[in-house]
Amino acid sequence: MVNTTYMVMATDVNGCQQYTEALVVVNPLPTASINGSYIICFGESTTLNATGGISYIWSDGKTTDAIIVAPTTNTIYSVSVTDSNGCSANSSRTVIVNPLPIPVINGNSSFCTGTSSVLTAIGGISYVWSNGATGASITINPGLSTFYTVTVTDTNGCTATASRMANVMELPIASISGNSNICKGSSTVLSAEGGVLFLWSNGNTSSSINVSPSITSTYSVTITDSNGCTGTSARTVVVNENPEVTISGNNEFCLGESTELTTTVSGNTFCSDDCNNILLVNWSLDQCNSEGFANQNDYSEFIPNIISMGSLNMVTATNVTRDRGDHSCTPDGTGGIGLCIGSLSSCDPNQYDPINALRFNITISPNELGKLTKLTFREQSPLNWLTTNGSSGVNNYNEKYLIRVYKDGTLVYSKNNILTERTWNLEIFDFTDNPEFTINSTTTFSFELYGYCIVERDGTPGWEIDDVKIYGGECHSSPVVDNVSYLWSNGATTSTVIVTPMTTTSYIVTITDCNGCQGIDEFLVTVNPLPTPSITGDNVICNGESTTLTAAGGSTYIWSNGATTVTNTVNPSATTTYSVTTTDVNGCQGSTSMTVTVNPLPTPSITGDNVICNGESTTLTAAGGSTYVWSNGATTATNTVNPSVTTTYSVTTTDANGCQGSTSMTVTVNPLPTPSITGNNVICNGETTRLTAVGGSTYVWSNGATTATNTVNPSVTTTYSVTTTDANGCQGSTSMTVTVNPQPTPSITGDNVICNGESTTLTAAGGSTYVWSNGATTVTNTVNPECNDYV
Repeated sequence: MVNTTYMVMATDVNGCQQYTEALVVVNPLPTASINGSYIICFGESTTLNATGGISYIWSDGKTTDAIIVAPTTNTIYSVSVTDSNGCSANSSRTVIVNPLPIPVINGNSSFCTGTSSVLTAIGGISYVWSNGATGASITINPGLSTFYTVTVTDTNGCTATASRMANVMELPIASISGNSNICKGSSTVLSAEGGVLFLWSNGNTSSSINVSPSITSTYSVTITDSNGCTGTSARTVVVNENPEVTISGNNEFCLGESTELTTTVSGNTFCSDDCNNILLVNWSLDQCNSEGFANQNDYSEFIPNIISMGSLNMVTATNVTRDRGDHSCTPDGTGGIGLCIGSLSSCDPNQYDPINALRFNITISPNELGKLTKLTFREQSPLNWLTTNGSSGVNNYNEKYLIRVYKDGTLVYSKNNILTERTWNLEIFDFTDNPEFTINSTTTFSFELYGYCIVERDGTPGWEIDDVKIYGGECHSSPVVDNVSYLWSNGATTSTVIVTPMTTTSYIVTITDCNGCQGIDEFLVTVNPLPTPSITGDNVICNGESTTLTAAGGSTYIWSNGATTVTNTVNPSATTTYSVTTTDVNGCQGSTSMTVTVNPLPTPSITGDNVICNGESTTLTAAGGSTYVWSNGATTATNTVNPSVTTTYSVTTTDANGCQGSTSMTVTVNPLPTPSITGNNVICNGETTRLTAVGGSTYVWSNGATTATNTVNPSVTTTYSVTTTDANGCQGSTSMTVTVNPQPTPSITGDNVICNGESTTLTAAGGSTYVWSNGATTVTNTVNPECNDYV
């Protein structure tokens, strides 16, 4: 195409001719092109830039040279380019959309605290995990449940993420209950709790085991919970030797004589009371000095104070110290000084590094048997820190702390997730029943304390500790005789007893030492008998009755009331003892007696509410006997009655001795009050009415009012009830319905636009009677107002 000149010859109607010419300029078309990334990943966008013109129209309607597109599938984008000559050309570009990879995380994501798991990602060619790992597989062992996220990249460079929650299941807390001290030859039941499966150190797999060790033994159990996680616990069963006892004394004499029986006790034992729970070591921490950088990292000032040996052979302790990290000094709230150390940010106790812990040791050497019984200290992780030099600031407080105790280097006590407080408080760890803290040789216990799980508050983290104390003592063996108690078969509780048996008798003494272990001995005393008279007959009578006493066991008889016959009829008015002396064929005498108990007649009583309201019942309760017969036929101690009029009820009671007595009670029946309500019971909507109740002392209305008068303004017809209580506590109710009539809705019709001087008739509707503003009282009202008059 080139520029071209065109000529034209024109002839008019007269045949005249003339020509002219025109130059046609041919401009070239613009060269349209589209630049930009045309391969993207799903979800991404790209910028397409068009060139070659001065104006643009894209297939999506946009008119800029550059457009941002985010197709979800392969898409063709075209553009029409126009240059300065108005010439146009087209171009197009296909944007290819690559799909995102589909990552999947495989592996066990639920496991027990302290174990690990392997998570493996698939779906790409490279992997980046949230914990920084870059392989397809990672080994995890968090101390608490944690989300792990992996970013997967495929061959197209597209990425996608997947997450998996690593569910860390808490280990079950195993515990053993049962008697930890037994006597030799006896047994105890140890019961484990905290799991669903059990494995004892003796091979038993039940939750409870019955053990009877011959020597002090430790039993451990491994429990498994429903998640398959395990925990262990141990309980030492101390086997105490049984004490030994022997009885000595005269073992034969005649009836009426006495002998002293004496015990001899042998054996040694440990008494729990001998294991002192006294303060052995105290770290006051009042020596705290952190002035200057060097002092902050030096813990040499925290020296122990040996308070008592606790009867132990030796007690030593180390400084309170840390192997890494500085410290500061803080007021302890009681006028002393406390220690402040840093905390672990992570809430995962598995991240704990012992090198950061606050540590101290105690070494004790027992004479026979020693024990650590308790650790105490004060702690706080406050909202705001304050040092002894007056500095203060916001504290990134830690929510938890942990404790570890090692026995000669072996971990014997561990506890996580102990909550801290924002103000100073006393923490107590009781080791009394933990067998690991009882020793019989020189032992070193190492303690570690550390705070963790920080709450960020744009401040400085810190955990404060003060007044660390360790308690314990020595358990001394002692002769059983120093701590034994006695119980004879005759009830005596002394080491020696004087006995005067009536017949040949075996005396048994049981001794019990401080551990409840027992020794038993038996001693037979032979008694040569005297005659043994006896008295038979009814020895329990009611007042006014008589009884016949009959003696036996001899040849002749003399009674205390002068009778000399075998039988003796008596009728005492009070309890009386009758004795008889008999002589046998050999001339030996013996005496006996019988007490005739004269039981008084019972004096029954009746309790219960003796004043009731009509329609109520009351329960009358008789006392003073064993069986009861009421005047209304009831035969139980309690008798529920509901008389309609005042009635007297009587009861006859028979006591355990068969003696009888009677009494009665009058039940007064008060009538119910008959309340009434007065007041206007028909009102118009919006009005109020006063309802007045009478007939009682107090009133409770259904709308909550508690006065005799009740002013109400219901919007709809409503029933109001009132309950009244009279002076006797009896109640009655009544009600009144207040009818609410609606307000009329009047209307006016008629010509409301007239000329001056004319009249108009207004007609009212919606009521029965009417009163107009001009005084008219009829339905219709003819008015002829002047200008500016209003009706």
